[in-house]
Amino acid sequence: MIFVPIGIALAASLGLDKVTGTAMIAMGAASGFTAGILNPFNVGVAQDIAEIPMFSGMGYRIFILGVLLVIDTVYITWYAKRVKADPTKSIIYGEPDDQEFVFDDTEEAMTLTHGLTLAVIVAGFAVLIYGLSKLDWYFEEMSAIFITMGVVCGIINRYSPNKIASTFGAGAKGIVVGALIVGIARGVELALSDAMILDTIVHAIASIVNILPQSLKAIGMFLAQSLVNCVITSGTGQAAVTMPLMVPVADLIGITRQTAVLAFQLGDAFTNLIVPTSGCLIGSLAIAKIEWSNWIKFMSKFLGILMIGAVITILIAVAIGF
Repeated sequence: MIFVPIGIALAASLGLDKVTGTAMIAMGAASGFTAGILNPFNVGVAQDIAEIPMFSGMGYRIFILGVLLVIDTVYITWYAKRVKADPTKSIIYGEPDDQEFVFDDTEEAMTLTHGLTLAVIVAGFAVLIYGLSKLDWYFEEMSAIFITMGVVCGIINRYSPNKIASTFGAGAKGIVVGALIVGIARGVELALSDAMILDTIVHAIASIVNILPQSLKAIGMFLAQSLVNCVITSGTGQAAVTMPLMVPVADLIGITRQTAVLAFQLGDAFTNLIVPTSGCLIGSLAIAKIEWSNWIKFMSKFLGILMIGAVITILIAVAIGF
C-alpha cells in the first residue's frame, strides 16, 4: 500500500492514468505473493501442514513467477498504450484530475543528503527482510522500522522535531482511510470466524470437491480455494483452515501434496485482486482514490487470463507429478 503513491506518480510523469500506476504496484506484489517462492505466511504454513519440506518445489514456483511477470507486463503495457494513445480509453476517464501524487519536475543534483537518505532506506529494508525471514518479525516490528527510518531521514535532512512530526502526520493522513478499511475488512473476517460461519462454508466447499470427477478434482481444489479466499483473505488463516481438509483429499485422489499446496497458493492469491474483503486491495484503492467498481472493470479480463493460466499450471503439475 505504501508504494501505491509512487506508482501513480511514475505513471503520471509518463502521461498515464492512476489505474496504470496502481496496477504496476498491485500486480507486482500479487505476482511475488502468488509464486510464494520463500513466502512463510502462505506456502510455508501450507507445506508445514501438508508435512512436506519447507519451500520445496522452488524450481517450479520460480517458473510460475516468471510466467506471471510476463502476463502482468503484457497486460499492463497493453492498457497503458491504449490510454496513452487515447485518454478516453481510461477506466476513469472523465473523473477530476488528482494532482496529489504528481512529481515536481524541478531538476536537482544528487547531494550527500540525498545519498544518506537513500542509504537509510536501503539499510532499513535490509534489516526488515532479515527480521521477517529470520527473526519472525511481523506488523509491530515492521511499523517500528518504518517509523525509525522516517525519523532518521528527517534528522539527516536537518528537519526539526516539529517538522518531522508534522511531515509524518501529513503523510499518514493520506493513508488513514485505507488503514480504517483494512481494520473493517479484518473485522468482517473475525465475525465470520468467531460465529463459526467460516467452518460451515469451508466444509461445504470441500464436500463439493469430493464429488467432482477424478480428472477435475485438482482443478476443483483450486476453485474451492479461490472461493474460500473471498471470506478468508489471510493466507496464513486460509492455510490453517483449508489444508487439513485438502491434504486428505489429495491423498485420496492420487495427486501429490505439493500440488495440493500449489492449488492453495494460486487460489489464495488471484481473488485478492477483486474481493472487497481484501484489506490490502481496498486500502490501496482508497489511497489511490479509485472506485472499486472501476477497478473491477480493469481487472475483469485480466483475472480471467490469470485464472486460465492457473488451471494450466495445475494441470502441468499433475502431469509431471509435481
